[in-house]
Amino acid sequence: MKVCVFIILTLSSLPRVAAERTPPLVPYLGTVLNELSGVVEALPTRLQDELINFNKMRRCTRLIIDTLRHQKQPYDLTFVPEVSKVLLCVPIPGTEDDMYRYVDALGDK
Repeated sequence: MKVCVFIILTLSSLPRVAAERTPPLVPYLGTVLNELSGVVEALPTRLQDELINFNKMRRCTRLIIDTLRHQKQPYDLTFVPEVSKVLLCVPIPGTEDDMYRYVDALGDK
């Protein structure tokens, strides 16, 4: 089983990376939403003479279609005992209440 991790350093590389990979692929939702909101905010919905900006609509549609296309393929997830052992052996620091208090304390900083 091949495991690939791709770190997208810039938002402009998202379309290129998505085009190069074969489905299934789940782009990082924050990056997709950031790219989508950038298109929505940067381009006007209406042009001169109240014409619809179809370029903006095409770009939004392309982002959504690409994201959905990469998510519709079934994943070939195989059970890997070594990975399972590592995940099950990681100690949980304290109780669930302790973890909630820890996260709340981080938010206060």
